[in-house]
Amino acid sequence: MTNTKSPQKEEFALIGKTKGKNLEYPLKNLKKHFIALGSSGSGKTVLTKILIEECAMNKIPSIVVDVQGDLASLAIMGDQKEIEKHDLSLESYNWFKENVNVTIYTPISTKGIPLCINPLKLTQTKLPEEEIIPIMHAIATSISKLLGYNTSNDKGKSAEAVLYTLLKNSYDTKSSIDSFDNLANLIQNLDSNLMGEVTQYMNETEIINLVKKVKFMTVGEKKLIFQLGVPLDVEFLLKDSDINVIYLNTLPNQEEKEFFITNLTTELYQWMLSNPSDKIQCAYVIDEIAPYLPATSEKPMTKTILKLLFKQARKYGVACMIATQNPGDIDYKAFAQFGSWAIGRLSVKQDIKKIENTLKTLADAGDLVSTLPKLQPGEFLLFAPDMSEKLIHLNARWLYTKHQTLNEQTIKELMKDKQQKYKKYFVKETEVNQTKTITEKNQIFKVEKEITKKEKLNTCFISLNSEDAMKVAKKNRKKMFWLFGSPIESVAEIKQTWHPYIMTQIRSRDKYLWGMIKTKFKNHIVFFDGKTGAIIKAKKRKHIEFPNTGKLVSLTENQISVAKAIMLNRKPLSNAEISDITKLSSNIVSNALEVLLKQALITFKKVANYKQWFSLNPFKAKSVRKICTKAILTTHCTENFQLPSLKIDEKSIIHFVTMWFNEAQVEKTKIVYYPTYKITYLRKGHTRTILLNGATKRIEKLHF
Repeated sequence: MTNTKSPQKEEFALIGKTKGKNLEYPLKNLKKHFIALGSSGSGKTVLTKILIEECAMNKIPSIVVDVQGDLASLAIMGDQKEIEKHDLSLESYNWFKENVNVTIYTPISTKGIPLCINPLKLTQTKLPEEEIIPIMHAIATSISKLLGYNTSNDKGKSAEAVLYTLLKNSYDTKSSIDSFDNLANLIQNLDSNLMGEVTQYMNETEIINLVKKVKFMTVGEKKLIFQLGVPLDVEFLLKDSDINVIYLNTLPNQEEKEFFITNLTTELYQWMLSNPSDKIQCAYVIDEIAPYLPATSEKPMTKTILKLLFKQARKYGVACMIATQNPGDIDYKAFAQFGSWAIGRLSVKQDIKKIENTLKTLADAGDLVSTLPKLQPGEFLLFAPDMSEKLIHLNARWLYTKHQTLNEQTIKELMKDKQQKYKKYFVKETEVNQTKTITEKNQIFKVEKEITKKEKLNTCFISLNSEDAMKVAKKNRKKMFWLFGSPIESVAEIKQTWHPYIMTQIRSRDKYLWGMIKTKFKNHIVFFDGKTGAIIKAKKRKHIEFPNTGKLVSLTENQISVAKAIMLNRKPLSNAEISDITKLSSNIVSNALEVLLKQALITFKKVANYKQWFSLNPFKAKSVRKICTKAILTTHCTENFQLPSLKIDEKSIIHFVTMWFNEAQVEKTKIVYYPTYKITYLRKGHTRTILLNGATKRIEKLHF
């Protein structure tokens, strides 16, 4: 951030005009927070952006949560002619252009600067119990909800209590958990003291299920939230840029946006407790806040920590600015924490009534019922008791920056010059799993290393190179006398493509003699076809395919439970019997059966007035040992080629494995590619095509 002095008058923000004169808003008032209200098109977002610009002009950095894409345009300067036309200072415009640094962060995406979070992170500063307990409670609640627990029922409350217990132990012993991998390992290897505390809330089966859910956070898109890009650090953000825009449209759903805002707010809250100040240190801005702070009894994970921040922030020098269309949609206790209100055009009577009733005891409001619906875009009634006992009529000034909604491609163009600078700050895989010992790391996929030592093992996956493929192609040319004589066709073309597999290390407890003898947990390698999801079991030069697993991996938890009940049963089952086996309600079972029927996984026969369900092609493997590949040779392509994309993800595989196989956990996954050769023969103008599988040397009619 620059130290060049701004031409703006210090400690005041030029936000517009009132009665034809410039209105300078005292920046110290922002300590009591600022809210912009108004229906769509009233100009509330523009007014919020004006305040962000003014903070930057006065060396107050901002953290800006952009949920729609229009705050990111703070990175684009406005037209100089428009600045002159709207009677703004060119000196201020040029100073902003030359000195204000704007960075756009994009979680799980490299379009802007990727930003990741560590929701398990706790401040290293020793805080009083009344301050640290709400932080740990907020973290435990948000993680429980992300894991899929409903924190209003007993199971959810139990998960919340266990996570809180582990966080408190981490804070008390100063032993950082760091990642979800480490959290899963911690739960699996609890010491006697922690085990005694945890088992007050969960039994052994529930603890195993919690571990499964935690491990889901280490793969797929969820993994990107925690491991892709610059780690969230408030101190870094505030020192690095004047305006830090966190663009949330890169997150795929509302739940993940809520989780990100919760953790960002928690991080900011911890930082301010450790860095108290009488002066404004930074501004925290959230546009369209209603879904994250609703007035109803609904409790999104963001609500508790936002209310806590708004209540405490003024004491620590954090200025909060929010905007919303409908004041009635915001929690009234949080609403009361905002000292300045800019009220734009409102047309809903209930919203006007709420504002009128509140202002009656605070200021001379006048006739709001007739005034508010008539306000033009950019026109506001400003309630600022520290400036005036009456409402101030405000016409917001023009922006120094553009006001438009940005897409990811535009953000990519704006941030391309910054990408290289930030790469050195990116989280590295080794940092995420740094608490794992060297011994543990060496155990992962040790089968690969052992194969090279044991020559007698079968090589079930081989990688056929282009030269060998040509030899096979020539050998398989048609000959004059079937298998003998001269070839009567030539090899016209060999086209190489790559087929993806997901090589999965699964840890499971093997059982022998019908389950009477149990061994310890063992690691097995299972291959999933990356295009279909089917399990592939390799034997010498033969592959056994379990095609139904390709359909099973995409199912929900309840659907897999129903499919498992039917496929592993020797006789057809009625709806009631399935419900009894799975412990699911009749409605859930019926819905699951409908999906499985459409997928052609099951069918039924009518017996009297009832349907008896059975599997068309049952996948009866109860043990991972039955489907694993014991010997492999992983000479495969992983880079420098145009590789196909996966049609299934690692998360789906982990979900399926943990649901289908009892006491099984996915330890690690790895994407490998093996070649497929499309060989075209030519004979007297006619062509013939075969496919050569580079993993088995087998000629096939179709890709498998």
